[in-house]
Amino acid sequence: GLELHAHGAQLTVDVVPHTPAGVNQYSAAYDVAALGAAADYIDVMAYDEHGEGGNPGPVAGLDWVKAELAGTLPGLAPSHTLLGIPLYGRTWTNGSGASASYAEALNELSSPGARVDYDFSAQTPVIDSADGSSITYFDDAASLSLKLGLAHQDGLAGVAAWRLGFEDPNFWSLFG
Repeated sequence: GLELHAHGAQLTVDVVPHTPAGVNQYSAAYDVAALGAAADYIDVMAYDEHGEGGNPGPVAGLDWVKAELAGTLPGLAPSHTLLGIPLYGRTWTNGSGASASYAEALNELSSPGARVDYDFSAQTPVIDSADGSSITYFDDAASLSLKLGLAHQDGLAGVAAWRLGFEDPNFWSLFG
């Protein structure tokens, strides 16, 4: 990090979060405490709870994000930690959950009988097609504000976002 600092730069390392039970097959390669000691910031990538090839569900439900933070924050300095949040959703059709922008998610409402529902434990909106052929989980400004609240509650340095341009345009109003 010192060589970077000499050039006015900082080092941020993205890590796959641990669960409250400890490391898992995805996070085992990350010695989070050692990385936190060496880097200026650690970005806890708290997304893809439900990925492209898995079962339908939120990209990063609030309950899941809380658990991932609980498993990852020990050993990290919160003031040097960022909460990585997704600004994209996923639409599942035929067993595959393709990423979807906020606009693409809302476009799912154009099919007859589609409706917006809410996953209360995940605090995430979801769109169900009338015929059951697709389901779309996405974040809007309200669900993203809850994730920002977690970062604030845990005293984190802020948030980092994956995939600018996919977000609910109202997201930016959360920053005043």
